[in-house]
Amino acid sequence: ALPPGSNPGTVTFLPADGGDSSSAVVNLADGTFTVPGRDGKGIKPGRYKVAVTGGVGGADYFGGRFALEKSQVVRDVAAGEEVVIDVSRPQG
Repeated sequence: ALPPGSNPGTVTFLPADGGDSSSAVVNLADGTFTVPGRDGKGIKPGRYKVAVTGGVGGADYFGGRFALEKSQVVRDVAAGEEVVIDVSRPQG
């Protein structure tokens, strides 16, 4: 179990052209994630700003650098393709 107050990690996709954000379901065992979208069929293809946060005791592992309002991580999402998020390479 994680320590009290820990946030195991969140990945959020915000459409670059505006709209509602979608949260991923993160598999802590292997670091993978899925983004079910509102209807459970994933998110629409397009360009997304991606936020990555998480930490223990209220602290963010990344010091807020990848919070939604600051993140420089941008990815193009295509139908049926995997999206890799490497925070050391924000632009891909």
